[in-house]
Amino acid sequence: MIAALLFAELLLRVLPTPAGIVGAAPDPAWPAHRMVPNSGYVSSSGWSMENVQRGHINNRGYVAPFAYRKGATVGVVIGDSFVEGMMNPYAAMLQSQLAHAMGRRPDSIYNFGTSGASLPHYLGIAQLVGRDYRPQFAVVFIAARDFMEGFNSDPGIYRWSKGATLIEPVAEKQRGGFGQILRSLAIVRYARVNLKATAAVLTKSGFEEAPKPQCGAAVLSGEDQNLLARWVEQFPKALNLPAGKVVLLFDADRPAIYSRTKSQPCLDRDAQARLALMKLARQAGMRVVDTEPVFRADWTKHQIAFDRAPVDAHWSPYAHRLIAPIVAAQLNGR
Repeated sequence: MIAALLFAELLLRVLPTPAGIVGAAPDPAWPAHRMVPNSGYVSSSGWSMENVQRGHINNRGYVAPFAYRKGATVGVVIGDSFVEGMMNPYAAMLQSQLAHAMGRRPDSIYNFGTSGASLPHYLGIAQLVGRDYRPQFAVVFIAARDFMEGFNSDPGIYRWSKGATLIEPVAEKQRGGFGQILRSLAIVRYARVNLKATAAVLTKSGFEEAPKPQCGAAVLSGEDQNLLARWVEQFPKALNLPAGKVVLLFDADRPAIYSRTKSQPCLDRDAQARLALMKLARQAGMRVVDTEPVFRADWTKHQIAFDRAPVDAHWSPYAHRLIAPIVAAQLNGR
């Protein structure tokens, strides 16, 4: 067994096993998760290591081939792993395509995407960005489950707060020597990233039945409505922007589009929050881009997938190229 593990470790070090996708040490000046500054990364998907990508993590710990300048006047794109973009070349990502559509330099739009982020984290990042930079506009990518995931966040990710602050950061981990050794092992990185194996998965009984999905007529509570209303109110202020310079970009139910499903979606608590957020944002003067009708019309016409499902559900370069001009038009007031 030891020989087999050693052979697997050596083999995975030669293959494009994900590497460099690790959190940096906690920084009191930036209480949000970021990766090790000025380093490289390797990304691949699935057990067969498909879609191999290599890129650069810049001086601020975010994926970008250029350094961020403190105090710079720039546009910003905020989101989760869809914006972080390790599964696509940087030039194919929304922030780069948006710069092209607006006739700007690529380094005039900064990417603040963080894997595992959600709505409260987007606001937390907006507060930090508004403090350290001079934003001209902001695009926020809203993915599925972004409201509900905000109640239970990972270290370094902001979550909803029951206090007056609306959000609070979850303290980033101080990783010790043993933890650093573990995450340096290729076999561990392959298991975690490519196989999605966690301690909970490995210890789970194979005889347990998967919970059946529940789809009831969920109704947002007054507390939920209050969280969303305060988020919409605070977000532009955090960036020192007028509401019209903020675009909320909502992802679509792409599997339903591929299957041409016409039935009503399951309006659970998160889906209701999504609809409420769209309405509140429009009322506040923010721009809203719902990709559902755009993707549905394009799929009917071209039959080109917007992701690499089932291996990877993140947007493909095709989806980024399709949506970037629409976001640019919104920012230009059209």
